[in-house]
Amino acid sequence: MNTSRDQQRKIAIIATIITVLLVAAFYLIGKQRQTGQNNVAYESKSQASSQVESQAPKTSDHSQAAKRFEDKRQEATLSDYLAYINQAGTQAKVATVKVQGESDQWLSELIKSKGQAADLDLNVQAYDYAGHSSQSLLTSDLVDQVAKEKPHLLILPLTSEVDFAQGRSLEDTLVNLKQVYGHLRIASPETNIVFLALPSYSEAANGQGTYGSFLVRLIQALEESHINIMDLNKAFEAKNFDPEKIYDQESGLFNDQGFKALADLFGQALQEEHFDLSHGFQGKNDDKAALEESMAKESQSIRDKKQAEAQEAQAEAEAAAARQSQAAESQRQEEAKQREAAQAEADRQAQAAQGQQQQQQSQVAPNQQPANGQGQAPAPQAPAAGNNNPAPANPYGGQGQ
Repeated sequence: MNTSRDQQRKIAIIATIITVLLVAAFYLIGKQRQTGQNNVAYESKSQASSQVESQAPKTSDHSQAAKRFEDKRQEATLSDYLAYINQAGTQAKVATVKVQGESDQWLSELIKSKGQAADLDLNVQAYDYAGHSSQSLLTSDLVDQVAKEKPHLLILPLTSEVDFAQGRSLEDTLVNLKQVYGHLRIASPETNIVFLALPSYSEAANGQGTYGSFLVRLIQALEESHINIMDLNKAFEAKNFDPEKIYDQESGLFNDQGFKALADLFGQALQEEHFDLSHGFQGKNDDKAALEESMAKESQSIRDKKQAEAQEAQAEAEAAAARQSQAAESQRQEEAKQREAAQAEADRQAQAAQGQQQQQQSQVAPNQQPANGQGQAPAPQAPAAGNNNPAPANPYGGQGQ
């Protein structure tokens, strides 16, 4: 009987222990599940927070850039200008001009890359005007293309290398580029134009002092005309790059490292160099009248200059013709004198020869006999003066007395 009670007691104890263990197990499992759910929720919240935080600086950066630009448009960077356009809810349109063909393709590609890195909404185009000089660019359809597409920013490399090679003067090149600038501004007021001064892609041209001087003076003249220009030529020279590293030794042109060096300078200038961007997108754009007046004066000045040059050329041609005619007349007179002198000399020599011949004849001896003892009979003598009757013939062969 006692044994039966002990067994029941043991079973009760074991059942209690098992119950406690089961309750503890269920509690732990529930706790772990709750912890896992909390962790998932926390991670999701953290990721969302991280995304918001990662987007916030870019949005804030664009806002700050737009504010900087708006406060001081007359001295702003191109990157701030593009951010300002985006901040206004507009896609920024950028156009570059390839004056050296595919060699200039890096410009548009770099702008796209910089735009993506800065989370800017850009539409970048590249217009191909390879080989154009300032004169041919002025008469091309570039103005029509810009007027049609109306980019907010136009990067226009200088045509100086072609102009120099064609022998165009600095003055004519400057006038042409200013005319191009004026026509572009009038055709598309929403477009800010920045000329780009690049070093030559050729080592030989960069080492040529004459072209270097031409380019530097052209840049200075554009700056004095208050036209925006990004001078990468100066920045490039300041770096003193090793020619063996940036030029291909066979072709003498930029290699990949040379273009990379130039691209780095351009990217830096986009973010750091300041320009007067008062015009363009939502700008003043009040320069049309002044530009038209200035261009009209320059056009009249060009016409006056060409007319003066034509008159000068005509006067020079007439003077040259007069000099040539005078020289021809002088030559004819000289030739006539020479002919007269030659004829006089010939006459003198003929007279001298005739006189010498007569003298020789008069000096022949009257009694000179030929070598064979025979000769002509002496010439009959003339009768004495005053004797009209000839002497009678002597029958004996003698002369009459």
